[in-house]
Formats: sequence, C-alpha cells, structure tokens
Amino acid sequence: MSENIYDIAIIGAGAAGMFTAINAPKNSSKILLEKNKKIGVKVLMSGGERCNVSNIDIEPERDYFGMNTKSLYSVFKKFSNYDMMSWLEDRGVKTQIEDRGRIILASGKATELVALLERELRKNNTEIILNSPAL
Repeated sequence: MSENIYDIAIIGAGAAGMFTAINAPKNSSKILLEKNKKIGVKVLMSGGERCNVSNIDIEPERDYFGMNTKSLYSVFKKFSNYDMMSWLEDRGVKTQIEDRGRIILASGKATELVALLERELRKNNTEIILNSPAL
C-alpha cells in the first residue's frame, strides 16, 4: 500500500465509489480502495450482466427507504437519470430504455461500463488499490 497522504480517500470501487472519484476535483490527490481483486464487481452483475444503469422513472418517496427521502429530490435535480444517460452518451456509451423503465446499456455488456469508468478514473488521476478492505 502506498505511504502517500491523499486529499480524498474513497472506499469501494462500485458504481458510486468510482463515479465519486471521477467527479472529484482533478487537482486533488485521490485514492480508491477496493476489497476485491478487480473494480466494478457488482456493476458487472447488474441487470443480469447487461448493466441496469438506472430507471427512467425515479420517485424518491416511492423508490427509496430512510428517514428523509424528500431530501433526495434536490440530489436528483443536480444529477438526474437523464444526466447519467447524457454523461454516458458523451463518452460513447449508448443506452436504451427497456421494460419497466430500466435504463440498460445498448451493447448489453456491463464490461463496457466498467472499462469506461476505469478510463475516467485514470484520466482524473485516481490511484486504485485492489485487495484492500477497509478495516
């Protein structure tokens, strides 16, 4: 493991962890710690390996659990499911809407998304450490 000091440490190289690192300031030092031997393990299983990216119809109070689901409205206003589709499209990854509003990769290959996220992580100077569980 590196002996460096980082501005940002992110635990878990799932979709949320990778997207957080990608969108962290480029000039900050970032480390992404993943307990598995590769990144995006759950992403690769999403949608039966076809990658269910999101849903077209998201209603926080209906679709999420917790104490304050109303607070999610502001989060989805800042970055919506449509923004996610555009983000992917801008990087050459096409999506399609399927039954029950699922947003799926048009290629049907979750590996396409993991490869894109890994490229974006490297572009944003994120150090990735595998086989590193957070204790």
